[in-house]
Amino acid sequence: MEVVPNSGAKHNVEIKPAPKISIPVEEETDQAPIYVNLKQYHRILKRRIARAKLEASGRIPLTRKKYLYESRHKHAMNRVRGEGGRFSSGSLKKKKLSSSFPVTRV
Repeated sequence: MEVVPNSGAKHNVEIKPAPKISIPVEEETDQAPIYVNLKQYHRILKRRIARAKLEASGRIPLTRKKYLYESRHKHAMNRVRGEGGRFSSGSLKKKKLSSSFPVTRV
């Protein structure tokens, strides 16, 4: 970031944005390049290097799991789903339960 004085005023300062750099994509894709700030780019490179070291030493798996927590997966599998596989709201679940079990009042 470069600070440039603006018209001689004491407190008016114009800030130029950092130059943007495109991230090289390792895989062949049809996507356009992603542009990020210079500091982000350096951090991304450091993260890639660290991840490669961990994968080479076998400390992290090469493939990701389908889900991280078994209990969350079980909960999601038990939830009522609506059209297209989306989760239904709780009010719909209550309506379905009440319609399937008629309540008789004495």
